[in-house]
Amino acid sequence: MKNRKPCQRGSQRCWTLSQWISLALLFSSPCYGHDMKQRCDLNIFAQSRACSTFVASDKIRGKLKRERLLPSRRFLFFRKAEKPVIKRRTWNVPEVAADELCAGESEFPCKIELEYDEGATIASKSTKDMGRTLTLRNLEVEDLPAIMPMCIREFANGETAGIADFPLDDLKLSSILDWFDKLMFEPVVGLAMRLKIQRRKQGEDPNDSAIPDDNILCLLQDDQIVGIIELSRQPPDAERNPPPYPVPMFYKELICEAKDIPMPVAWVTNLLIDDNYRGLGYGKLLMFAVEGLARKWGLQSIYLHTVADSVSGVVPQSLYFGMGYKPVESSKSLEQYSWMGPEHMNINGLCIVEGVPLLFLKKDLCSN
Repeated sequence: MKNRKPCQRGSQRCWTLSQWISLALLFSSPCYGHDMKQRCDLNIFAQSRACSTFVASDKIRGKLKRERLLPSRRFLFFRKAEKPVIKRRTWNVPEVAADELCAGESEFPCKIELEYDEGATIASKSTKDMGRTLTLRNLEVEDLPAIMPMCIREFANGETAGIADFPLDDLKLSSILDWFDKLMFEPVVGLAMRLKIQRRKQGEDPNDSAIPDDNILCLLQDDQIVGIIELSRQPPDAERNPPPYPVPMFYKELICEAKDIPMPVAWVTNLLIDDNYRGLGYGKLLMFAVEGLARKWGLQSIYLHTVADSVSGVVPQSLYFGMGYKPVESSKSLEQYSWMGPEHMNINGLCIVEGVPLLFLKKDLCSN
C-alpha cells in the first residue's frame, strides 16, 4: 500500500474533507441568484475561521480579490466579542454643550470648552494645559489636504499608488485593477468631498431652491482636524450604501417610490477619528452634532450602517447602542440569513452590502 502524499504547505495547501462536504451541501441547497452569492461568500469566510489551514484555489482567490472583499477577519461577525480598551480621559465634554448639540441649538462653528477631570491620574494631569478647547464646524475645501492622509489610512489601508507603481511585472487584470483603485483613491475622494461641500452651500443659500441634504462636519483640537462625520438624506434601504457622490433629491425620491420605502431620511456615514485621539469621546460628540443637524432639517429619525463583526466592530457597536440606536428588523433578513443558525449570530438588523456583513441601525429623534 502506497503512502499517501501529504497536503502541500503554502499557497498549494488543500482543503480538508469537511470543507469540501460543507461546500457541496451549500450548493445543493435550494437558493438561487444573489442569495447564492451571499451564502457562498459567508461560507468561504466561515470556513477560513473554522480551519486556519483553509486556502482557496487560485480561481476563487482571484474572484474574491476582484470583488474587492476585505480580509476574512472583517467578515467573522459571529466571533466572541472583546472588550474595548477605554482610555482615562483627562478632559470631558460638558453635559450642557452635548445637550445643546444634540438638540440642534448650536450654530457652526461651535467652540466647546472642555472640563478638566479632577479624578484623572497624576500622569494625565501633566496634560492639564493642553487642548482645552474643541471646535466643531463645516468642512471646507481648504481642509481637504489636512484630512486626506487620515482618509487614506482608514479607508485605503494606508496605501495609494502613482503612475510609476504600475505592475509591469504582473499584468493580470486583478493586479491592474488593484493598482488603478489605489491610483484613483485620492482624486476620487477629493472630488466627492468637493461636490458635497458645494451641495451643503447650496442648501444653506436662502436664494437657492435646494434643500439641505448633505453636510460634512469636522472636529478640531488645537487647530488640528481630529475627526470628521457626514450627514445626508438617503433612502432607508438596508441593502445599499449611500453613493460616493451627491445625487439630486428627485433621484433619491424615485428610488424610494420604486422600492416602496419611506422618503429619504437622515443617514450617518464616514465617522472617522484620528488614531491619536480615539477613546476620548470625540466620536460621540460628532454623533451628537449630526443628530442635532438632522433635527434642524426637520427629520424624525436617523439611520446608519456599522460593521457586524463582533470583534472589529465592538467599538462602533458600543457607541451606537449606547446612544440608543437599535437594529432595524426585517422579515426579508430573517428569511435570507436564518440558515446560518441563531447560535452563530444575531440576525436583527443584519444585511449584506457589497459582500460585507453590516448592521442596519436606526434611532428615533422625536422620542429623545
